[in-house]
Amino acid sequence: MAYKNKENIWNNILAEMMTGRSLRSVLRDSGMPNRDTVYQWIIEDKKKSDQYARAADIRADEIFDEMMNISDETDSDVITLDDGRKVVNNNVISRDRLRIDTRKWILSKMNPKKYGEKLDFSSNDGSMTPRPLTKEERENRKAELLKKLKNDK
Repeated sequence: MAYKNKENIWNNILAEMMTGRSLRSVLRDSGMPNRDTVYQWIIEDKKKSDQYARAADIRADEIFDEMMNISDETDSDVITLDDGRKVVNNNVISRDRLRIDTRKWILSKMNPKKYGEKLDFSSNDGSMTPRPLTKEERENRKAELLKKLKNDK
């Protein structure tokens, strides 16, 4: 199917993606092409392919920001019961935890280099079993890399 306003549609797709929406979600909107059509546009046009990749990167950053907003939001963490007692709303806290964990998992798959868990392939027992780096190890590694970058200039 030929789209009369293909460039407008394409730009709308990218703009919506950059707000954090998935391509699948955007394409459910009225007047949008099907997924196969969009993928064909991406395959056939290097510029569109590059734009899509950039929009996907921005979408990941938006999802990361959304995670921060979810974790910072505390308005519903405590509720007041009919008798006036204030209690922790564990349902909201559990739901927020699920929302953040889901987004963390999605980001780790979308962009593992940026949002995936960093693994260290050393171990105390010599087994080469991967283990997550501690915060201190990450900071030390970061400092080493920054020092190396500074010396390479």
